Amino acid sequence: MPRLPNFQNVQGIDLIRGVVYVDDMEFPISSSRVAEYRRDVMEVVKTEIMRSLEEATSLITTPETAEAESEGPTQGAGVQSEPQGDSA
Repeated sequence: MPRLPNFQNVQGIDLIRGVVYVDDMEFPISSSRVAEYRRDVMEVVKTEIMRSLEEATSLITTPETAEAESEGPTQGAGVQSEPQGDSA
């Protein structure tokens, strides 16, 4: 006997088959909507991959960067230092 689905039981989208599942029932999606959903999914994936790559890149230290970090702040960056010792 036909029934209405429980609309609170949204289960998922199958972009391969082009259907959505609600309460164990399949409903077709138009090909233009499938393409739109695929673009949205790829944007999410791209954003996550870029975030992960940026995080990984920030952990890499080049020899020049490591040397500069170990030396501490550079002397005289905008401040003139006065000579030490006797001036006479």
